[in-house]
Amino acid sequence: MFQKILEKILLGCEGTFNFIDDIIVHGSTEKERDQRLNKVLQVLKENDVLLNEKKCIYKTKNIEFLGHELSGSGVRPLDKYLTAIKSSRTPNTIEEIQSFLGLVNFVSKWIPDFATLTEPMHEMLRLGLGKKANIQKNWSTRQDKAFEALKKSLSNIRSLGYYNPSDRTQIIADASPVGLGAVLVQIGKDGPRVIAYGHKALTDCEKRYCQTEKEALALVWAGEHFKIYLFSKDFELISDHKPLETIFGRTSKPCARIERWVLRLQAYRYKVIYRPGKSNIADTISRLGKSSPSECHESQLRIL
Repeated sequence: MFQKILEKILLGCEGTFNFIDDIIVHGSTEKERDQRLNKVLQVLKENDVLLNEKKCIYKTKNIEFLGHELSGSGVRPLDKYLTAIKSSRTPNTIEEIQSFLGLVNFVSKWIPDFATLTEPMHEMLRLGLGKKANIQKNWSTRQDKAFEALKKSLSNIRSLGYYNPSDRTQIIADASPVGLGAVLVQIGKDGPRVIAYGHKALTDCEKRYCQTEKEALALVWAGEHFKIYLFSKDFELISDHKPLETIFGRTSKPCARIERWVLRLQAYRYKVIYRPGKSNIADTISRLGKSSPSECHESQLRIL
């Protein structure tokens, strides 16, 4: 109830977001932020909403909000959550696997190959064992490597950038034998930045698709996954699978299954672009944070 009331009060205030009694006021410049803040304070006063001055933070470039750190460079999870995951011990029961997966799911949007890394642990859940069942006999080096790789990936987490409707937008998608991965990238005046990652584990049926079908599914799924960013906007779908350029073309006559997938993208304005595998640069994600814009502008992000 309180959430709805406060949302209604702040409805006419631009650059404002609230969750319960936490209110964020932001601006692209100091002047814009101050103007918005003054309006928010005025509106709250008119509606007899009192603020605790000791809890108010003014003119800061980074804040902690709902388990995230927001700054000028983007959004990232708080270090205390990353530390808790990295210090986790190897699970001994099905219930402990479920608890660990639930914990890492909170930071999954910062891990490009999340579906692939967690698949060996999901295999354990499909064994049909009870929650308290000891899994040490079934826990192999495959699960152990995936568990450690998942924790190690948290050491390389970087902030996800903010979406800008006016910037050039690309979606890079890929398919592995067990999952799909995608990354939404925007290229602005400061070079490319990662906006969001997406991942999906393949079903048993989808795992039996040929590679072309998996790669086609990756493009379609990625477009639908990021649809909130893409409606009424031109964007590029990038794949390292050459046949998809033709398959998604206007004159193509693909098989019935892929044709149905292509129809699902009719509401979007996109162009499929082929980037060869040799253009995929290892650890490009880290280069986005370290290289100059010109160095990484044309880099392909390897998702899986």
